[in-house]
Amino acid sequence: MPALLVAVLGAFAIAVAFFAVANGEEQSARADTAADAAALDAVEAWHDEALALLLTGADATQASGTPAGLVGVLTAIGLFQPGSGYARASSFARANGADLRGLRWVPDRSPVTWTVEATVEQRDPVSAEKGGPERNARSTSRAQVRMLRGLCLSGTGVGITLRTGVCADSTMLLATCTRFLPNGTPNPLWKDCPSSSDLRRVFESERTLVDDPGGWL
Repeated sequence: MPALLVAVLGAFAIAVAFFAVANGEEQSARADTAADAAALDAVEAWHDEALALLLTGADATQASGTPAGLVGVLTAIGLFQPGSGYARASSFARANGADLRGLRWVPDRSPVTWTVEATVEQRDPVSAEKGGPERNARSTSRAQVRMLRGLCLSGTGVGITLRTGVCADSTMLLATCTRFLPNGTPNPLWKDCPSSSDLRRVFESERTLVDDPGGWL
Protein backbone atom coordinates (compact mmCIF):
# COMPACT_ATOMS: atom_id res chain seq x y z
CA MET A 1 0.00 0.00 0.00
CA PRO A 2 1.50 3.34 -1.00
CA ALA A 3 2.81 5.37 1.89
CA LEU A 4 0.63 8.34 0.89
CA LEU A 5 -2.54 6.22 1.03
CA VAL A 6 -1.56 4.83 4.41
CA ALA A 7 -1.02 8.36 5.69
CA VAL A 8 -4.39 9.53 4.33
CA LEU A 9 -6.24 6.57 5.85
CA GLY A 10 -4.47 7.13 9.15
CA ALA A 11 -5.43 10.78 9.19
CA PHE A 12 -9.02 9.88 8.33
CA ALA A 13 -9.18 7.36 11.18
CA ILE A 14 -7.83 9.95 13.61
CA ALA A 15 -10.41 12.49 12.40
CA VAL A 16 -13.25 9.99 12.83
CA ALA A 17 -12.07 9.10 16.33
CA PHE A 18 -11.73 12.77 17.24
CA PHE A 19 -15.25 13.49 15.93
CA ALA A 20 -16.69 10.60 17.94
CA VAL A 21 -15.01 11.82 21.12
CA ALA A 22 -16.07 15.43 20.50
CA ASN A 23 -19.63 14.37 19.69
CA GLY A 24 -19.77 12.24 22.85
CA GLU A 25 -18.52 15.12 24.99
CA GLU A 26 -21.04 17.49 23.44
CA GLN A 27 -23.86 15.01 24.01
CA SER A 28 -22.79 14.54 27.62
CA ALA A 29 -22.72 18.30 28.14
CA ARG A 30 -26.23 18.59 26.70
CA ALA A 31 -27.41 15.86 29.06
CA ASP A 32 -25.88 17.73 32.01
CA THR A 33 -27.68 20.92 30.97
CA ALA A 34 -31.00 19.10 30.60
CA ALA A 35 -30.63 17.43 34.02
CA ASP A 36 -29.80 20.76 35.67
CA ALA A 37 -32.85 22.41 34.07
CA ALA A 38 -35.15 19.55 35.10
CA ALA A 39 -33.96 19.54 38.73
CA LEU A 40 -34.18 23.32 39.08
CA ASP A 41 -37.69 23.45 37.68
CA ALA A 42 -38.81 20.65 40.00
CA VAL A 43 -37.76 22.69 43.06
CA GLU A 44 -39.37 25.75 41.45
CA ALA A 45 -42.60 23.73 41.44
CA TRP A 46 -42.04 22.97 45.13
CA HIS A 47 -41.65 26.70 45.83
CA ASP A 48 -44.84 27.60 43.94
CA GLU A 49 -47.03 24.86 45.40
CA ALA A 50 -45.73 25.30 48.94
CA LEU A 51 -46.62 28.99 48.71
CA ALA A 52 -50.12 28.11 47.51
CA LEU A 53 -50.53 25.68 50.42
CA LEU A 54 -49.36 28.33 52.88
CA LEU A 55 -51.72 30.99 51.53
CA THR A 56 -54.67 28.61 51.68
CA GLY A 57 -53.85 27.85 55.32
CA ALA A 58 -53.59 31.54 56.16
CA ASP A 59 -56.96 32.29 54.54
CA ALA A 60 -58.56 29.44 56.51
CA THR A 61 -57.13 30.79 59.77
CA GLN A 62 -58.29 34.34 59.10
CA ALA A 63 -61.77 33.15 58.13
CA SER A 64 -62.23 30.85 61.14
CA GLY A 65 -60.38 32.84 63.76
CA THR A 66 -58.57 29.66 64.77
CA PRO A 67 -55.00 28.49 64.07
CA ALA A 68 -56.15 25.24 62.44
CA GLY A 69 -55.37 26.38 58.89
CA LEU A 70 -51.77 27.41 59.57
CA VAL A 71 -51.07 24.56 61.98
CA GLY A 72 -52.35 22.21 59.28
CA VAL A 73 -49.72 23.61 56.90
CA LEU A 74 -46.97 22.62 59.34
CA THR A 75 -48.41 19.12 59.51
CA ALA A 76 -48.73 18.75 55.75
CA ILE A 77 -45.39 20.28 54.77
CA GLY A 78 -43.38 17.39 56.21
CA LEU A 79 -44.95 15.01 53.69
CA PHE A 80 -45.37 17.51 50.89
CA GLN A 81 -44.27 16.79 47.33
CA PRO A 82 -45.47 18.98 44.46
CA GLY A 83 -47.87 17.31 42.08
CA SER A 84 -46.59 19.39 39.17
CA GLY A 85 -42.91 18.63 39.86
CA TYR A 86 -42.60 15.67 37.47
CA ALA A 87 -44.53 17.35 34.66
CA ARG A 88 -42.50 20.53 34.86
CA ALA A 89 -39.17 18.71 35.10
CA SER A 90 -40.13 16.53 32.13
CA SER A 91 -41.09 19.58 30.08
CA PHE A 92 -37.77 21.31 30.78
CA ALA A 93 -35.83 18.14 29.95
CA ARG A 94 -37.63 17.89 26.58
CA ALA A 95 -36.95 21.55 25.90
CA ASN A 96 -33.26 20.66 26.17
CA GLY A 97 -33.56 17.65 23.86
CA ALA A 98 -33.67 14.95 26.56
CA ASP A 99 -36.14 12.60 28.25
CA LEU A 100 -36.73 12.58 31.99
CA ARG A 101 -35.97 9.08 33.30
CA GLY A 102 -36.35 9.63 37.02
CA LEU A 103 -37.30 12.20 39.63
CA ARG A 104 -37.09 11.66 43.37
CA TRP A 105 -37.13 13.79 46.48
CA VAL A 106 -34.11 13.23 48.69
CA PRO A 107 -34.49 13.55 52.49
CA ASP A 108 -32.40 16.35 53.96
CA ARG A 109 -31.09 16.95 57.46
CA SER A 110 -32.66 20.41 57.58
CA PRO A 111 -36.45 20.55 58.02
CA VAL A 112 -36.64 23.65 55.81
CA THR A 113 -34.57 22.28 52.93
CA TRP A 114 -35.87 20.00 50.19
CA THR A 115 -33.69 18.38 47.54
CA VAL A 116 -34.74 16.80 44.26
CA GLU A 117 -32.71 14.47 42.05
CA ALA A 118 -33.46 14.38 38.31
CA THR A 119 -32.06 11.86 35.83
CA VAL A 120 -32.33 12.48 32.09
CA GLU A 121 -31.28 10.64 28.94
CA GLN A 122 -29.94 12.54 25.95
CA ARG A 123 -30.31 10.79 22.59
CA ASP A 124 -27.63 11.18 19.92
CA PRO A 125 -29.42 12.38 16.76
CA VAL A 126 -26.30 11.96 14.61
CA SER A 127 -25.94 8.21 15.19
CA ALA A 128 -29.69 7.70 14.76
CA GLU A 129 -29.75 9.55 11.43
CA LYS A 130 -26.85 7.47 10.13
CA GLY A 131 -28.50 4.21 11.12
CA GLY A 132 -25.80 3.36 13.64
CA PRO A 133 -26.23 2.17 17.20
CA GLU A 134 -27.70 4.72 19.56
CA ARG A 135 -25.20 6.38 21.80
CA ASN A 136 -27.26 7.88 24.59
CA ALA A 137 -25.89 9.92 27.47
CA ARG A 138 -27.42 9.93 30.96
CA SER A 139 -26.95 12.61 33.54
CA THR A 140 -28.24 13.17 37.06
CA SER A 141 -28.47 16.53 38.82
CA ARG A 142 -29.65 17.64 42.23
CA ALA A 143 -31.28 20.94 43.05
CA GLN A 144 -32.28 22.26 46.42
CA VAL A 145 -34.85 24.69 47.72
CA ARG A 146 -34.27 26.19 51.15
CA MET A 147 -37.04 28.16 52.81
CA LEU A 148 -35.98 31.49 54.28
CA ARG A 149 -39.16 33.38 55.17
CA GLY A 150 -42.87 32.60 55.16
CA LEU A 151 -41.95 29.02 55.90
CA CYS A 152 -38.93 29.18 58.18
CA LEU A 153 -36.79 27.31 60.68
CA SER A 154 -38.21 27.39 64.21
CA GLY A 155 -35.97 25.48 66.58
CA THR A 156 -35.66 22.05 65.01
CA GLY A 157 -38.80 22.19 62.90
CA VAL A 158 -40.67 24.19 60.29
CA GLY A 159 -42.39 27.38 61.39
CA ILE A 160 -44.40 30.21 59.87
CA THR A 161 -43.36 33.85 59.84
CA LEU A 162 -45.62 36.10 61.95
CA ARG A 163 -46.28 39.76 61.18
CA THR A 164 -43.58 40.62 63.72
CA GLY A 165 -41.02 38.65 61.71
CA VAL A 166 -40.76 35.94 64.38
CA CYS A 167 -40.72 32.35 63.12
CA ALA A 168 -43.54 30.62 65.01
CA ASP A 169 -43.86 26.90 65.69
CA SER A 170 -47.25 25.24 66.21
CA THR A 171 -47.36 26.17 69.92
CA MET A 172 -46.78 29.85 69.18
CA LEU A 173 -49.33 29.74 66.36
CA LEU A 174 -51.92 28.37 68.79
CA ALA A 175 -51.25 31.29 71.14
CA THR A 176 -51.16 33.94 68.41
CA CYS A 177 -53.71 32.88 65.82
CA THR A 178 -56.71 32.36 68.08
CA ARG A 179 -58.96 35.38 67.65
CA PHE A 180 -60.72 35.11 71.01
CA LEU A 181 -59.48 33.88 74.37
CA PRO A 182 -61.43 31.17 76.29
CA ASN A 183 -63.25 33.88 78.28
CA GLY A 184 -64.53 35.42 75.04
CA THR A 185 -62.32 38.51 75.05
CA PRO A 186 -60.25 39.42 71.97
CA ASN A 187 -56.76 37.95 71.93
CA PRO A 188 -54.23 40.84 71.89
CA LEU A 189 -51.76 38.63 69.99
CA TRP A 190 -54.18 38.14 67.07
CA LYS A 191 -52.82 41.25 65.39
CA ASP A 192 -49.55 39.36 64.80
CA CYS A 193 -51.22 36.42 63.03
CA PRO A 194 -50.26 36.68 59.32
CA SER A 195 -52.78 36.92 56.51
CA SER A 196 -52.19 35.42 53.08
CA SER A 197 -51.12 38.84 51.77
CA ASP A 198 -48.58 39.15 54.60
CA LEU A 199 -47.13 35.73 53.80
CA ARG A 200 -47.10 36.32 50.05
CA ARG A 201 -45.11 39.50 50.64
CA VAL A 202 -42.43 37.90 52.81
CA PHE A 203 -42.30 34.41 51.27
CA GLU A 204 -38.74 33.74 50.18
CA SER A 205 -36.67 30.72 49.25
CA GLU A 206 -33.26 29.99 47.80
CA ARG A 207 -33.02 27.56 44.88
CA THR A 208 -29.62 26.21 43.82
CA LEU A 209 -27.93 23.26 42.15
CA VAL A 210 -26.03 21.13 44.65
CA ASP A 211 -23.33 18.48 44.44
CA ASP A 212 -24.08 15.00 45.72
CA PRO A 213 -22.78 15.29 49.30
CA GLY A 214 -22.72 11.53 49.80
CA GLY A 215 -24.20 11.81 53.27
CA TRP A 216 -27.93 12.06 52.76
CA LEU A 217 -30.18 10.50 55.33
